[in-house]
Order: sequence, then structure tokens, then C-alpha cells
Amino acid sequence: MHLLAPVLHQAFHKLLTRYGPFIHIYIGSNPCVIVSSPDVAKQILKTHEMSFLNRPKTANTDYLTYGSADFAYALYGSLWKFFKKLCMTQLLGGLWSSCTLLGGRSSRGSSSR
Repeated sequence: MHLLAPVLHQAFHKLLTRYGPFIHIYIGSNPCVIVSSPDVAKQILKTHEMSFLNRPKTANTDYLTYGSADFAYALYGSLWKFFKKLCMTQLLGGLWSSCTLLGGRSSRGSSSR
């Protein structure tokens, strides 16, 4: 990676202007797809969603996360869906009920100072 350019995103931009809106490269032994257009990225993620859902399983993450039993490294399935539902309702659910989008004030009422 250090051989491409001092600033990595500029090197990727040069490659994408030369070869098209997306390229497939290997970073080490990991295959990577680099996309320059939001429309192409949306199309790729819609059609190949299942390919991008899981993270690579390594011995380090398996040991640190008790066999990939946490939210960040859970494989896509019923456990992942449960974690997502839990985060959306418990962690992010209170955010929208206690704060308005326009004013940013709490719904508990304003206290006079």
C-alpha cells in the first residue's frame, strides 16, 4: 500500500479514473472492491448484500469476542438480527423520543433559570 502513493485515497482516485467506476484489488491476501460512484456502490450492495454482511473470522477476534458472540462480529443470522433490533429499540430508540430534530431540546420540558 505504501508503494501506491503517500496519500492512499488519492492513489485510489487515480486508479479509478484510469480503470473505471470500480476496481477489484487484493490488499494482502484479502480481496477488496473499491467504488468511486455512490450509484454503483448502491447497486453492488443491493445485489450482493449477503457477500458483505459477515466479517472475516480470525483467531484473535474469535478469542476476544467469545466465539464471535458479540454485536460487532456476529455472523448474519438470528443472533445478528436480535442484536440489531436491540440496538435500534434500546440504544437509538430513546434518542428520538427525548430530542427533537429541529431544536435539539429535551422532551422533558425546559427548566427556567
